[in-house]
Amino acid sequence: MSTITTINPATEKAIQTYDVMTEKEATERLEACHAAFGRCYAWNARLRR
Repeated sequence: MSTITTINPATEKAIQTYDVMTEKEATERLEACHAAFGRCYAWNARLRR
């Protein structure tokens, strides 16, 4: 599996390495975020009534 490493530009030291997600994994995570945001937004809207 491929990885991506974040680099501190000031020191050029590696900060953290991440595994690259497949398109399916990325889509699943985005859908989960959208669902969570929708629940949070609906909850927040009820409080404002």
